[in-house]
Amino acid sequence: TERVRAEGLDGLVARLDEPGNVADDRVSLEVFGDAHPYGHPAFGDEAGIRAVSRQALADFHALHYRPGGAYLVAAGDFDVARLRALLE
Repeated sequence: TERVRAEGLDGLVARLDEPGNVADDRVSLEVFGDAHPYGHPAFGDEAGIRAVSRQALADFHALHYRPGGAYLVAAGDFDVARLRALLE
């Protein structure tokens, strides 16, 4: 968890080292304002990266990453019955 947090913070520093990224963030803030989610970078900020807990990430994953609504697309020369048996 700490390794991933450190990678996120390093990525944030690298992103903010690019003037175009800084300008994009500022334009979003000016256009959408501080109260709107689009006014803030989607990847968060240092305080947010430091504050998120492992449990919060696990809870988010359990809630949003579900197999319902998923699709499997198969192409090529295969036996449909055998594929269905393998998938079940």
